[in-house]
Amino acid sequence: MISLHGMHRWLKQRLARELTLTLGALVVASALAFLVASIWAGHRGVRAEHEAAAIRVARLFEASLKNAMLNRDLDGLQQILSELGRMPGVRRAMILAPSGELRFSAHDEPTGRLRGGLLEGLCLQPGCKTSPPRFTWSVGESREAMQIVYPIRNASSCAGCHGDPVSRPVNGVLALEFDTPVGENEARTHAMPLAIAGVGVLAVLALAVATQLRRSVLRPVAKLIATVKALGAGDLSVRTSVAGHNEFATLAIHLDQMAEGTARLIKRVESQGAYLQDLIDATPDPMLVIGEDFRIIEANAAYRRLLGATDPVGRTCHAISRGLGEPCPSTLVHCPVVASRGENGTSRSIMQFRRADGTPIDVEIDAASLVTREGERRVVESIRPLEDKLKFSQEQRLSAIGLLANGVAHEIHNPLASIRIALQASLRGMRNGDMEACELTRYLELVDREIDRCVSITQRLMLMSQPAGEGTSVVRIADAIDQTTSLLREEARREAKSIDIDVQPGSLCIRADEGEFRMVILNLAQNALHSMRQGGALRVVGRARGTSCKIDFHDNGSGIAPENLQSIFLPFFSRRADGTRGTGLGLAISRANVERWGGSLTVDSELDVGSVFHVTLPLWEPPA
Repeated sequence: MISLHGMHRWLKQRLARELTLTLGALVVASALAFLVASIWAGHRGVRAEHEAAAIRVARLFEASLKNAMLNRDLDGLQQILSELGRMPGVRRAMILAPSGELRFSAHDEPTGRLRGGLLEGLCLQPGCKTSPPRFTWSVGESREAMQIVYPIRNASSCAGCHGDPVSRPVNGVLALEFDTPVGENEARTHAMPLAIAGVGVLAVLALAVATQLRRSVLRPVAKLIATVKALGAGDLSVRTSVAGHNEFATLAIHLDQMAEGTARLIKRVESQGAYLQDLIDATPDPMLVIGEDFRIIEANAAYRRLLGATDPVGRTCHAISRGLGEPCPSTLVHCPVVASRGENGTSRSIMQFRRADGTPIDVEIDAASLVTREGERRVVESIRPLEDKLKFSQEQRLSAIGLLANGVAHEIHNPLASIRIALQASLRGMRNGDMEACELTRYLELVDREIDRCVSITQRLMLMSQPAGEGTSVVRIADAIDQTTSLLREEARREAKSIDIDVQPGSLCIRADEGEFRMVILNLAQNALHSMRQGGALRVVGRARGTSCKIDFHDNGSGIAPENLQSIFLPFFSRRADGTRGTGLGLAISRANVERWGGSLTVDSELDVGSVFHVTLPLWEPPA
């Protein structure tokens, strides 16, 4: 059986059923109320008709009674009363004195008896207003009985027998009792046609209301529901098509406008999402966006190529990058997602990934935390394979050394020219036999010095061109700066540029990779010289500042535009003032190396005035 709760749920499922059942309930309730009211009104109407008929009979008898009394015809009075008692429906007919004594009776009742109960509550004495006729109804099994007590007022024509009307206002009281067919069945019989007619009218009205509701409410609501369902299913092309000018039509118009706006918004979001995906796919470094649950939200094409993963989105970073079923244990592995939760919000780590084919690859990961507008936390990872980083470092090193070729050629050309002159002079003297031993010795000593000079230049180049070591050593700052910038002096002299070195004290030392440190000096010095298009001066100043050493590279070149200051340390960003094209790696690698040694590389610049690059590194103190 269907429970009341289930029935209630069924009724609430559709508006049509609810309205139909509500209208039906209202029609039934109205019909029952109308039927009850009709029966009650019919019952009251029938009673009123009987009471009116009883009044007419009593008045007719009163007239006959007065006529008989005037004629002193008491037997005629008795006869009239007896005839009245034999009328259909009359149970009893009697005349009582104002004192309650029975005077006349239509039936065989002894006169002289007191029937005061019939007169109870009537005012029949002098000095009060004579009571109107009183009706009393009693209900039997199928019929009702009506009793009328009718005071017969005294008149001046009756004063001879009954006295003055003032002192005796009532001659007697007529008491009649009738059987009336005013039962419930008769009342219902009289009221039923009226009730049926009323129910018919209500049914027609309910049908008209239901039809109007179906046309004006249910159909528009059904169209709106169908439209909303289609929109919810993703069909943004559907429209309501509700005609009219009422509230439902207005709602439909706004719903259609909302659907059109939503379609445009979704199209725009999809376009922006596609653009964002294209943007990160264009980034050469592998990139990931990871959620708090370690699941990958976004991954670019470089990441897919790195690991050979076809669809990493939705999978966990530890599963796709390391083949693990659970997150990396933070106590054993430097997890970028966990590390970036700190106050700084950034982290750098080295980790070994595993490609889809099982081969390992060592990577360096820079991670940064961000919080979306919805308050959700994300971690953005930029991944660089270490083999690529070493390759970039070596390419930058070779590119920078290549730029030295012209200057180094001049540096070596002069000693070679001196060697050639000395050797040619020695050969001529030896052939002619006119060269003394001391002169030959002087020429050979010149050759030896010039050869040492060439060897020194090549050694400096070798120090910068060798691959970066895995360890560090003690580097004397003044020597490294002087020897590195000496490779640039000839080129600088030819372009009307000067290089001034001022390192105090000259014994300042740091711990670093010497080849990498020389490359940092070379990159900063070359950039400064390139920025001075019409000649100028490069001044390198080194000073001890507490436990640190600060090296400043001053130039009076073209300066850096404010909008480029935040980009010059980014990989592959190159804006040279002399118009030559660089690799865009020098400053990025230089900053990375300086930070790896515990220092910092910053810049201050003013357009068309010059720039100052600041290198700050921890000083090395010899052990006590």
